[in-house]
This record gives sequence, structure tokens and C-alpha cells, in this order.
Amino acid sequence: MIYNHSVFEPWPIENESVQSIITSPPYYALRKYDIPDVIIGGDNNCEHKFEIVTKRAGGGTNGNVGNNVDTRIHYEAQSGICLKCQTYKGQYGLEPTPQMYVEHTLLWAKEAWRVLRNDGILFLNIADSYSGSGCGTNDYRTEASKSINGIGKYVDLYKTGGITQKLKDYPKKCQLLIPHRVAISLVDSGWTLRNSIIWHKPNAMPESVTDRFSKKYEYIFMFTKQEKYYFDLDAIREPHKEVSIERVKHKFNPTKVVGRAINNEGDMARFCHPLGKNPGDVWTIPTCPSSEKHYAMWPERLVERMVKCSTKAGDIVLDPFCGSGSTLKVAEQLHRKGIGIDLGYHEMSKRRTSKIQKEMFT
Repeated sequence: MIYNHSVFEPWPIENESVQSIITSPPYYALRKYDIPDVIIGGDNNCEHKFEIVTKRAGGGTNGNVGNNVDTRIHYEAQSGICLKCQTYKGQYGLEPTPQMYVEHTLLWAKEAWRVLRNDGILFLNIADSYSGSGCGTNDYRTEASKSINGIGKYVDLYKTGGITQKLKDYPKKCQLLIPHRVAISLVDSGWTLRNSIIWHKPNAMPESVTDRFSKKYEYIFMFTKQEKYYFDLDAIREPHKEVSIERVKHKFNPTKVVGRAINNEGDMARFCHPLGKNPGDVWTIPTCPSSEKHYAMWPERLVERMVKCSTKAGDIVLDPFCGSGSTLKVAEQLHRKGIGIDLGYHEMSKRRTSKIQKEMFT
């Protein structure tokens, strides 16, 4: 089931009905999607009037450009910042500032908290961004959004009704620590962060940068609502390496032990679980090529691990940014019920999930 719905409106899902939320929302300033703009936050009763803010040097005498003159010109537009209530209209992920992106993340996370069971898990995949410099980064924000970036320590976002919003201006090429900002804000709002998983991508896309190391990983944060929750480690254990098994056998060889009797199987099981080892918090899983016209599809093997450890057959798995439907496809394959929310890519996600359903019942 896929809802054509904005995540910033109440979700058509019952309270505490979802066992696991597995999602990868739009990253900050890294990609522009083929979806409509939405109004995020603000006053619902406001008759919004949005603006584009640009900046130019003031004129001097005889038409010459004056020094140190900053004049802002406001154009009425269909997207941007509302002149009346300061709400934002545009794509989530293309906000003018990292702070606004984090604030908007907290808005949809409230709905995630509402629909997630108390013993459920939220897996949140998110990557980092760099402050705009035109070097080593993609910045798909609109020119209106980019125009707030100034040179000084602080920049004015907008002025209206006598109110001036001041936001920190980051050095060019600076890593913005978006995943960390989001994680800290979610913890401050009540979520429990149980793991910061590193998704290592051995075949990550190459970068043309020459003054830093290329990025080879992304974060997957594992959040819970309470101390006790459902987690099935046995479902995702990995085979022990042969060298590890031999090491443990050698350690618990009765001929090597003096002065005590040991239970070989019991002692060995503490170090080499018969079902395999804990996979740890660094997951080396390559990205997978696809013929689909969606450039942010995550590998099904990655989703499979999260679904298996956090749910049982028949449970509900939700992806509020389902995109091409990979999470739902994997959930259906594993006999879970997949629910998705997205403003675009409906034909693609329906086609992929319906194909799986046909395979399961034929």
C-alpha cells in the first residue's frame, strides 16, 4: 500500500500500528526530485505570500556601483519563504539552511513516533553535505535558497514585520554534519539512539575532488522509543570465519587447561555462537545498479537486514519516503506488510511491488 501524501501532513496510519520504520529521506542539498513543492510548518490560517530574496550592490553616483552597500530585492513567488508567517514552501531537503532542514525532519519524526509501536525500531539512513563552494559538492537548492549565503559571520535570511532572522554562515567546503545534527535533535526530542551504523559502500560513486578523501560510507541510525524493544539478532547473524573457529577450539582444548574441567561446547558457544556472529555496526554492502529512473535507490540486501532483525512475519514495515519501493518490495518478499508514503515515483513503486506479489502467489 502506497499513499500519495506529504509526510508533513497527518499520516493515514493508526497509532502504534507499525513495527518497523525503515527509510532514507532526501539528503540536504544533494538531489532535486521530480515531486511537487509542499508547505512545511508555519501558520495553517495564513494566506501565504512567498518571496524570493536576492542581493545586489547599491548604486553610487552617476550609476557607478557603491561600496559596502547591500540592498535586498523581494520578488513575490510560488515558493520560498512566506512574508507573513515565515513558513517554507519547496522541497524537503532543499531548505535554505541546515537548521531548517533539521527542524523539518523533527516534524515528520513526530508522526513516525505516533505510528510506531512502543517496541518498534526506526532505521534512518542519511548522508552528509558540504557548504556550497562549487567544489566537491552538488547543491540542488534553488537560486533563491542559495542567495542567503553571505560572506560575513552571520547572514540575514529575511526581514519582515520588524523581525530579522539571523543564521550562521558556514565556511566554504565545510562538512555540515547533517547526520549528527539530526541524530542529536531526535535524541533531544525523546528518541533513544541504539546504534550509529556505518554503511560502507565499496563501489561508491567516484568524486572529482583532489583536496579531501572521497566519501565511501553513509550513516544508518537505529532509534527506539523505549529501553525494551523487539530485536532478532539470530535472524541476521553471519558465518564465523574459519580462523575464529580454530582460535576458539584451541583456547578451549582440554589438554591445554590445567586444574579445571570445562564444557567445551558451552564455553565455545560464548565466543562462537552456533548460529553465527553479530554482524557489528559496519556493514559493507555494495550499491546495486538499476534500470529504473531513480538515482537514490538503496540495495535490497541492506533493507533485508533491517527488516529481518526488527520484525516478524505479518508485521507492518513503513517507509515514509518509499521512492522506488525497495523497502516495500523486500518487506513483501519476507512476508511482511509494506506501507509507503511518497509524492512521486508511484508507477515505479507499484510496478515493482506488484511484481513481487504475483511471484509470491503463483
